[in-house]
Amino acid sequence: MDGRLSDVAGGMVPDGTRGRVLLAVLVVASLASLGVVGYRLADPGAHADHDLDFGESPDEIAFDALSQLDHRDYAVEWRIPLAPDDAGESGDDADAESSASHDYRVFLSAAVEGSQNRIRTQSGGTVLFADETCRWSVRSRAPETDGPDRCDPDRRLTSFYGLPADWSAVRRPDANVSVVRENDSTLVLRVNDTDAAYYLQTGTRKITDGAFARERGLRANLTLVVDKEGGHLRRLVFGQSALSQTDGENRTREHGRTVYAFSKWNRVTVERPDWAGYSLQEFLVDATR
Repeated sequence: MDGRLSDVAGGMVPDGTRGRVLLAVLVVASLASLGVVGYRLADPGAHADHDLDFGESPDEIAFDALSQLDHRDYAVEWRIPLAPDDAGESGDDADAESSASHDYRVFLSAAVEGSQNRIRTQSGGTVLFADETCRWSVRSRAPETDGPDRCDPDRRLTSFYGLPADWSAVRRPDANVSVVRENDSTLVLRVNDTDAAYYLQTGTRKITDGAFARERGLRANLTLVVDKEGGHLRRLVFGQSALSQTDGENRTREHGRTVYAFSKWNRVTVERPDWAGYSLQEFLVDATR
């Protein structure tokens, strides 16, 4: 290299690196046009704050509370209660702190740094790390990384811990969002429509159109426990029930719940693990900064 400088992409760089930088610029531009480079880069500052206004209608409060899950920092546990919910409601006491509330299995836990589009989840011996470009995973029985096995930047962080995140469903009139209870510290909302609740939790539309749902009398609801002082979700409780499969007229209704418990709002950071790789997209973006 002879030390001469040229103006490339608005900056002064040595001639010897000009070709590499130009190539990186062209490749990144091509990737961006295909939607491969992360969505944060393509649409910076796209997220609204979604601060909660408790003077709004129940559906708007629910929409803003759920939308915070896409871009804020928090921890979440996906909990499976060990005992069936014989009462059949996911319910009015969903925010109660009692010894019974600890009778559950943690199916998956996650640290979400939504402000930086990073997440780390753990389920059993499998740990997953994902950022705005790719995801990597490692298992306790296989020390080497499995990835990057997938690059899907359009996937929202909430989908990594089981929620498809199409929150606009709560705004539909047939979602039937109501206030279950409210006091100075807590607001409990419920999505009463089975289709809307099932879609928000699973991403499946119009479950009641299916023969199985009609035969079993499937019902579902989604309860949002909102912390009024903090202005964020404390819990999501998905409740569903169906008639037993026994023959005859003595069919009973069987109930179940899935709980997402949120904590550490604005106090979570996610560091890249040592076993997580370095994607081509990140290398190319770094080369052009």
